Amino acid sequence: MTREGEWQALGYVPYDFLHRQWQTQVLRMVEEKLAGDAQAAGVVAEMRAKYPKGFVAHLKGDSVPRVSELARYIVKYVVSPPMGLSRIIKYDREWGEVTYWYKDHLSQGKKTTVTVDRETFIGRMVQHILPKGFQRIRYYGLQATCKLKKVRAQLAVALQGAVPLGMEAVVKPVKRLTYRERMKQTLGRDPQKCSQCGAEMWLWHVWHPKYRVIYDAGERLRRAAEVQDERTLPTGRGRTSNAGVGGGNLLQLSLFAV
Repeated sequence: MTREGEWQALGYVPYDFLHRQWQTQVLRMVEEKLAGDAQAAGVVAEMRAKYPKGFVAHLKGDSVPRVSELARYIVKYVVSPPMGLSRIIKYDREWGEVTYWYKDHLSQGKKTTVTVDRETFIGRMVQHILPKGFQRIRYYGLQATCKLKKVRAQLAVALQGAVPLGMEAVVKPVKRLTYRERMKQTLGRDPQKCSQCGAEMWLWHVWHPKYRVIYDAGERLRRAAEVQDERTLPTGRGRTSNAGVGGGNLLQLSLFAV
């Protein structure tokens, strides 16, 4: 209400203002109803000193937050990686190990430091990359971390009960088709079999007019050799002398989905 006694329509009332007003009205009502009561007066004084920002008011209905704060909150999730770089303590390139820290929620947020090999670290990061069109809602449904153990146990019981009913296919993992298998299903012919002599060909290079080179077997073999040279260590820390990709054999890698 304005000073002239007219109501003014507001689309949003700040929570901090509402909390202080709620406290003022409640304590004033207590003082009026229990006037002269020393114990009530002591409680009122204690509440004002203990809660200087007012009482919390739980509202019903929609409330409009500050646009700038909402935008800042959303952008943080859009542009930020799963883990901040400041949490990575060090990276040992020679041994291929990453040391980082995290807050253990099972230990009341205790700061815990862990060292893992780089493959494990990359695996923990890429699990946050969801398939295209897949939306994840935190703390809700099957994707909620807090419900993981419960859901896993329920799925195990459900799958065990499904097998006797003739649903063995439910427990079998879905095999991802390779480029060659997809082309066979779609075109009805083997793309790596020569139509002239019938000999089997080796998929070496795929070029797209829009995306340019999308598969290069030579480049992948060179990368595999570099990784093998980097991971081949003489002795120590439980590593074998030949820990490279493919054990030294150059194998053709399957074409990724395009």
